[in-house]
Amino acid sequence: MPVNNNLKPVNFPMPIRFGEKPTTEFKNNVEAINVTIEKAPTMQDLRDYLVNFATATWEDNPIHNNDLSEYEKDKIIYMIFKGKMLPSALETIKINFLFEGISGQDVTHILRYRTATFSAECSADKWWTNKAAVVPTSIENSPGNYLGNYEEWFEGIAKDDFGGRYEWLIRESKKLYCEMLDSKEISLLDARFILPRAMETYYWMSMDLGSAINFVRHRIDKQIQPETDNVMAYKMWSALLDYYPLLVDLIDIHAPAAFYVNTARTGRCTNLFKPDKDSDIYEYNEKDYVYGRERREVNGTDPVLSTLRSPFDLVLADIDDQVALTKHRNLRIYGEEFFII
Repeated sequence: MPVNNNLKPVNFPMPIRFGEKPTTEFKNNVEAINVTIEKAPTMQDLRDYLVNFATATWEDNPIHNNDLSEYEKDKIIYMIFKGKMLPSALETIKINFLFEGISGQDVTHILRYRTATFSAECSADKWWTNKAAVVPTSIENSPGNYLGNYEEWFEGIAKDDFGGRYEWLIRESKKLYCEMLDSKEISLLDARFILPRAMETYYWMSMDLGSAINFVRHRIDKQIQPETDNVMAYKMWSALLDYYPLLVDLIDIHAPAAFYVNTARTGRCTNLFKPDKDSDIYEYNEKDYVYGRERREVNGTDPVLSTLRSPFDLVLADIDDQVALTKHRNLRIYGEEFFII
């Protein structure tokens, strides 16, 4: 088709950032994570349709909601959640999660879950000039901040300054990224290759409730999963409990890591860490593990920070509190007999 420069140029859906200097906020990789449910059926929605769906086997007519009390409907929903009544009904409960504050490394873990549908923040369609970066707690606990000339700093005191060197490399990679883009000879598609996996991003994940429960069960393993996997799972579970409190008994977040326990002595398991108190249920040799310590003890080089500072422990305490409160509320609303099935 012919060129027609009299046409009004289209408006780009993203800002054009040529010539803009990069900025980088550094965030703790555990504290940065947030998981919310952006769209899902409410408990009232489940009362309106799921009960009919699950009881069709025995009914003469397809709709009989008006025959049941709210208590009776919730009992049926609870039985479905517990796998005591048409478990496939969970597939009808579609949930749209928003994961924020995750890294490129975390993305590789959630994308392995093949029963979910994803929508990503893309690095090929917009500038990542002002993207934040996330820092693991152990690196934050290996202190130092880049404040001057890098060569002088590096040659002086900083070779064991893992935190400062980490931040410096990220700033330098983003600086090179922007310089390549500003040349207008290297595209967004190519310049992004220099960006580290530590760049903060967000993802949408859509899945049914059964798949979401399985995701949480897989990712709460504290022995072979990183802290961020656990935190994504905890925050998913927290969001699900806000929507559906009757789920609370389905998952014990302190259950032993079954795969780890079953394989730790086979020679076919990446035994990085000794078992923590939740998984310390089998005999082992202390030399069975790469680090010979629990995961929480491999937490940076500073002897004080590595012992005292653990954002992960705070997240775990929060979910423990939420679970306890949810169980208490369930008992108050429904009574003990409700949960006997």
